Amino acid sequence: MSTKSTLKGGLIASAVMLGALGSGASASTLTYNGLNISPAQKVDVVASAEGQSFNNLSAGGFNMSDGTNSFIAWCIDLFDTIKTAAYTPGRPTQVSDAEEADLNRLFTLGRDTAQTDAITAAAFQVAIWEIVYETDTVYALNSGNFMASDNATVVTAAQGLLDNLGTDAGTASLSFFASTTSQDLVSGQTAVVPLPASALLLLSGLGLLGAARRRTNAD
Repeated sequence: MSTKSTLKGGLIASAVMLGALGSGASASTLTYNGLNISPAQKVDVVASAEGQSFNNLSAGGFNMSDGTNSFIAWCIDLFDTIKTAAYTPGRPTQVSDAEEADLNRLFTLGRDTAQTDAITAAAFQVAIWEIVYETDTVYALNSGNFMASDNATVVTAAQGLLDNLGTDAGTASLSFFASTTSQDLVSGQTAVVPLPASALLLLSGLGLLGAARRRTNAD
């Protein structure tokens, strides 16, 4: 099991995602366009300290739009419903520095695969809730303040993500969106891994070879 981050790996600062609301702190309307993968997997969750429990809760990413750009966002607020609403870019107060660091690790690890099917999407969302709502020092979905159940496949996959967070700083670019009337959200882009120099040289060589063949055929 992974332990909750204490920021020993360094603080990861949130960065407003390029193309999503720009760089200002003024509120803008985000339009909710449904679940990214539908129908979503459902889970039962309990947040003991908050005195809340939810049965058959749909878990997955949301299709959101700012009027110009569309992106996938994830819930970090169990106590509001998702809707089209005014949002302000910035990290909500309930997310700590340590939790942001672990969210970054989670996005680095699993964001790209979280959009492939309903099970991986739900597992990713459950892992986000565990990071944000767990008050214990370890991430365990069967104990502590936040618990998930009644969908063994999703819970097992979510626990696997949490167990593999590691301690290295994440490399994703996170964006937080806070609202007083809708669910607070987090979105993120994983870093683009540059090709090694050898691969670039190979691609360049293949391009030159293709050009030479075209010239030969033309002759």
